[in-house]
Amino acid sequence: MARFYEFDALLQKEGWLSPAFVGLDDEGNITYLSDQPYPNAALVEKIEGYVVPGFQNAHSHAFQYAMAGLAE
Repeated sequence: MARFYEFDALLQKEGWLSPAFVGLDDEGNITYLSDQPYPNAALVEKIEGYVVPGFQNAHSHAFQYAMAGLAE
């Protein structure tokens, strides 16, 4: 059974989508994304907050390579 959620906003490549309605299938795949509710959705779960993409490498020590061998 499909699940539908409403968020305050969702960050996309093009900018913010607000409000954001997201539909998921039984496997968790996104099947619907809009600023309007899915027509005839029986139940939409409201989740307070924002949706942002996962940051794969939001933390890095690359700058430390320049200091290699210069400290204990």
